[in-house]
Amino acid sequence: MRKLTASVFVLFLLTGNPASADEVLSKVLDRISVGGESAFYIQGSSSANINGRRFGADNIGGISAALNLSVEVAEQGCAKVQLKYMDNGTLEPDSELLASANEINAGPDNRNQVLVKKAYYTQEFFSGRFFLAAGKADPETWMDGNAYAGDQYVQFIGQALVDNPVFDLEDENGPALAAGVRLADEWSLAVVGVSTSHPWPGARSTKSEWEDVLSGPFVGAQVTFSPKQGDLAGNYRLYAWSASYDHANLDPAKPGFSPGWGLGISLDQEIFRNGGAFVRAGYQNEEVYACPWFVSGGLSFTGLFPGRENDIWALGAAWLSHNGSLPDRDAETHLETYYRVIFNQHISLSPDVQYILNPGQDPNAGDLWVWMLRLELAF
Repeated sequence: MRKLTASVFVLFLLTGNPASADEVLSKVLDRISVGGESAFYIQGSSSANINGRRFGADNIGGISAALNLSVEVAEQGCAKVQLKYMDNGTLEPDSELLASANEINAGPDNRNQVLVKKAYYTQEFFSGRFFLAAGKADPETWMDGNAYAGDQYVQFIGQALVDNPVFDLEDENGPALAAGVRLADEWSLAVVGVSTSHPWPGARSTKSEWEDVLSGPFVGAQVTFSPKQGDLAGNYRLYAWSASYDHANLDPAKPGFSPGWGLGISLDQEIFRNGGAFVRAGYQNEEVYACPWFVSGGLSFTGLFPGRENDIWALGAAWLSHNGSLPDRDAETHLETYYRVIFNQHISLSPDVQYILNPGQDPNAGDLWVWMLRLELAF
């Protein structure tokens, strides 16, 4: 309120006219949009033996909130800032999983802090057919999106269904540069470069993502086809990426280092008026990744029950293959379902259940159950 009052005062001094000052302020505020979402949750897991470690049943609670600010700085130019806050625990078995059972809990070292996760500027040209963006962001700002599996605040919670887990673990929020072009009404191309700290375990060296930004950056490109059949929309994405710094080779018979890289697809398609399907798949350099192949998919339905026309029920499955260079390993499989009870546009409640087979790629492990009750607030 003080800032707005000060703005009106400054505008009054410049214009000498309170009416003009209010009009100018109104135009300024029209260029600003603020929104956000938060999740309050409790999560629990069953007991399990994973990779020789015994885990008892565990329970945690947490909160994660994101505030998004968008400002139209110039014609076809927009600045975006995302602030994020987290305060939560971590399920003990989660440390052994190839893909986390709680993507809301990403970044445990940043707990109890307000962080600037994104701060970047995008300028469009030629009526939006071309864009340039620069600032602080992650590759997923422009790559690997999905209409049904991409927002852990209101959709799936497990990392294996929120995104491609190998791709996700390679990206960070650092200095970023992106460019894109809309080739036709249904085709678009985006190219992304982001500095990283070389986060993968076994990397030859690490650094801050803010120093020597051209040393082993993440680079990627995505082609998107977005057809529409009547009222049914879809998005078909094909992408390739490289985390070009040195990763340790997994095969003891081939010691040394290799770059990380991968190919992936992310598809979502409305298949009827109240529901749709999604598929993700990826191949990663098997010399350095314990999961060379990854596949996930599922269905989402809206308004299955009379009187609950806005509620959403979704189910999905993900398969993370094992690397043949690692002995006594097996594919890790995730099954997840949630039901989102939507009270209004601001409040919803979602019970969620996950069943994980061969957690930690351990063929001798007991299967793991994970549940969550999530309260979602949006504005």
